[in-house]
Amino acid sequence: MLAILWLTFVGVWGGVLWLLWGQLPSTLQMPLKAEPEKPIPGYLMARMEPSFAKAWVDGKPWSWRAGGISLLPGNYRLEVRAIGHHPHTRQVRVHAEDATLVRVVLDPFPVPVSITSLPSGAQVFLNGRLQGKTPLHLQLKPRAYHLRLTKDPLGAVEQDILVVARPKKPQAWSFPLGGARKRAVDGGERRWVSKGVFSRGLSEKAMQKVYDLCSLFRKDCRKEWWSAEQPERLIEMSGFWIDHLEVSRDRYAVCVKAGRCTPLRFVRKDPNLPAFGVSWQQAKTYCRYAGGRLPTEAEWEYAARGKDGRLFVWGKAWKKAWANHGIFLAGRKTTGPWEGDGALFAAKVGSFPHDRSVFGVRDLVGNVAEWVADCYHASFFRVAAEKDPSHEPEKCEMRVIRGGDWASAPWDLRVTARKPALPQLQSLSVGFRCVEASSSQAPAP
Repeated sequence: MLAILWLTFVGVWGGVLWLLWGQLPSTLQMPLKAEPEKPIPGYLMARMEPSFAKAWVDGKPWSWRAGGISLLPGNYRLEVRAIGHHPHTRQVRVHAEDATLVRVVLDPFPVPVSITSLPSGAQVFLNGRLQGKTPLHLQLKPRAYHLRLTKDPLGAVEQDILVVARPKKPQAWSFPLGGARKRAVDGGERRWVSKGVFSRGLSEKAMQKVYDLCSLFRKDCRKEWWSAEQPERLIEMSGFWIDHLEVSRDRYAVCVKAGRCTPLRFVRKDPNLPAFGVSWQQAKTYCRYAGGRLPTEAEWEYAARGKDGRLFVWGKAWKKAWANHGIFLAGRKTTGPWEGDGALFAAKVGSFPHDRSVFGVRDLVGNVAEWVADCYHASFFRVAAEKDPSHEPEKCEMRVIRGGDWASAPWDLRVTARKPALPQLQSLSVGFRCVEASSSQAPAP
């Protein structure tokens, strides 16, 4: 009975609802639709080199170092720039509910780099590859390099260098070879002469060689001419710095301009000629101004001869045109059987590459002869001390001039050559160089 009543109730009310539904507008009769789902964003992250690079996403700045950025799924244009580097642009795809990591390494522009050496002309190797000779100017990519410089007979130096992409100042490296440095007051180059023992003076065998060489050009040669250079003795020397070249006119002019030196006697236009026409006192004054002094005879000969007992700076025999020398004749043109070096008078300092000792010191036996500190004593080689000898008494009538000059004969290019001269002499063929004896400032081994 209850079931029949329930069915009747449902049927009656169902009919009523059906009739009402038919009366509603058609728009209200459409089935209900769900709201469209919004895309779920993704995440864009980056790692970039260099660290100071700046980035843009679809043209909008992106502070990538602060973290990632939330983006809707899709393709985006990423642009990266940094000073000193090539710009980089790419398309990146961002996926929903996922993190996209982009790594960008910008290619740096080459950086101008200069490499110099003292002296110049050294071969330059970078990571084992020959680049050229100093002074050298290169365009290098920023990174670490292994640098090697070499020059015979001065040896080699090696160092790791780092070329940076944004240098705050021009990147330059300079290396001394074989013990070299510049004098602060005028920029003059110096060479280190290491301590050691050498044979000073002429042995009988060496004197015979000098005599034979002289006899090739004249018939009146006499061995007595060179007796003041005997005997040959072993001398112990401390280390010292000595000028690489003879003091030039432009370097001497620095001292004159400073009011410390008096002008040279002879006027010449070329500033690279040696400072000839200088008295012994003028030479001494300049060396003191430059922070040094005149070399002793022993220092001069050791710097020229080295430790192997050579008779000429380049070896045992005279070589034609290997130094600026000749013979003085009125109206001097091309006369003299040993002429041919191309210089009738004094030449620019350093013009003759073969006139160089084992220590890298130039112009010792040619161009102009040189004042040294010692007073002249004809028998000094016999009585001198065996270590760092010098002869500088309070009174001195004659000083010593060492080496040959532009008017010297071949046999006068020997490293033992010594001559007396009045201290006030100002000659066209006499100049000088300076030393600084300071073993505490020796170059590192």
